[in-house]
Amino acid sequence: APDLAAAAGVLDGDADVARLLASGALLSATRLPEGTQDVVGHALGVLARQPESAARALWIERLHTLTALVTGFATADLATRREELARADSLFEAWTGAASRRHPGKHYAARTPLHERGDRSGEVVGLPAGWGARLQASLASYLELSQLPVLADRMAFRAWYERHYGDDEARPWGEVVRDIDRVGVRYQLATPKRAIELRAALRAYRDALREQVDTHLAEHGAAVPLRLDPERFRALVGDRFAAEAAEDGRAYAAPDMMFIAGPDGAGTPIVGEAHAMPFHEPSLYAASPRRAEVWRAASDFLAELCAPARPGLVCRGRVNFLAWTTDLGQVDLELDGPSQVPHARRASLLELALRQADDGLFDFSVTTHAGDTVAVMPLAHGSRVRLASRVYAVDLLDLAEWLGGGDWRPAWELPRLSWGDLVVHRRRWRVPSEAWAGEGVAPWEAVRRLRDHCGDGLPRFCYTKPPDERKPMIFDWGNPVAVEMALWLAKRHEVLVFTEMLPGPDDLWLGGPDGRHTSELRTVFARQPG
Repeated sequence: APDLAAAAGVLDGDADVARLLASGALLSATRLPEGTQDVVGHALGVLARQPESAARALWIERLHTLTALVTGFATADLATRREELARADSLFEAWTGAASRRHPGKHYAARTPLHERGDRSGEVVGLPAGWGARLQASLASYLELSQLPVLADRMAFRAWYERHYGDDEARPWGEVVRDIDRVGVRYQLATPKRAIELRAALRAYRDALREQVDTHLAEHGAAVPLRLDPERFRALVGDRFAAEAAEDGRAYAAPDMMFIAGPDGAGTPIVGEAHAMPFHEPSLYAASPRRAEVWRAASDFLAELCAPARPGLVCRGRVNFLAWTTDLGQVDLELDGPSQVPHARRASLLELALRQADDGLFDFSVTTHAGDTVAVMPLAHGSRVRLASRVYAVDLLDLAEWLGGGDWRPAWELPRLSWGDLVVHRRRWRVPSEAWAGEGVAPWEAVRRLRDHCGDGLPRFCYTKPPDERKPMIFDWGNPVAVEMALWLAKRHEVLVFTEMLPGPDDLWLGGPDGRHTSELRTVFARQPG
């Protein structure tokens, strides 16, 4: 930083920064000791060991200010969080002479008019009796369905690989990807009979579900939820391909789950969001007193999931000045930026290589920057590497999208759908803005028009967004501020999509001294071979 460079009597340039690093006045993020969790605390310790100086006192004061901001943000309400984040932005720019990469309105907290207060206590909370078993039974069955489309793709990849290469030599993964693109349609021509049968069985099952939904809508309409029977899936598809699914490596999924608390004490599980990795970034728990336990659990789980290889995580460039990752013992596969783990566990993604083993599956390895060849398990979500890796991600099936398939009903025509006890599709409404939010329409008249358009099913609390945006806003139609914001949004978009908010405020099960909390269960499911 310019202030520190001036205090040390050197100019602000690359050579002078190198001198500052060598003198210990600055500490590179790549030199943080392995396992460091409290980065600010570590920096304060480094400064405390240095001789007294104006620069030392200045940066100790600044780090204490930063600590207070982080603590204030973690414990504040929504309005104060915005103030604390804006203050952190301005201080960062003043201290470093650089512009913050975060732009106004880009953080999720700015996208809801509802009051919120986060719980960072780190307390262990147990689910009510029977809820865990109910969740596991429902979700495990749905994951079986979600795995099968990926299984068919993996079977097709192995058949093509054996036909195209026909050996057990190691080769770069990038070369394999280029060959797939080069051969074009011949890749699909290699699909084995069993994979073709699996895809046909899935299409037949989808047609059966479509018929069931059509019958339900004709008899009951969209306002009545529809429960789908997982046992019917097992009878028609699941049991026929259970052996292939059980032998095909280790499939994993990391969905966020929620619960609706029923009046009888029963809990109805709901699919929240599916995440990319077989764990949830432990840095989210940095403010928790139990953070060391969370990091250790994540590290142990990854080691067991990928054994005997090391987990291989794709490392992308840091996207903002607050971004950091936790060292979980992985090998970082650098894509577009340097990793923060020790040098011996860093490698270029271009070094990734695979070899087909005797069991037909594939082993991956990589040469690190230290020159060592290490067996890795690449956990690259959304990449074709999951066609070959023994450990691979399964996205929870978006049932409405899968049923639609471009030639059937859109998602907003469907009722709420449950897979057994598990809610897998919330009811939606797709509404042209001109139908309710015309020029000069009073707020409460607009809400009345919206309810008339959607029918009796539109709830007071909704997730709302334009069709092409990923993250919604939360609206309470009983809140005048929310209504004004909804009208503002409608004037800027021709169509809005409304989704029922589940669970609603009256359905929350987790309580604290300041009321009931919306909560997510960050689950991880892995299917072991056999």
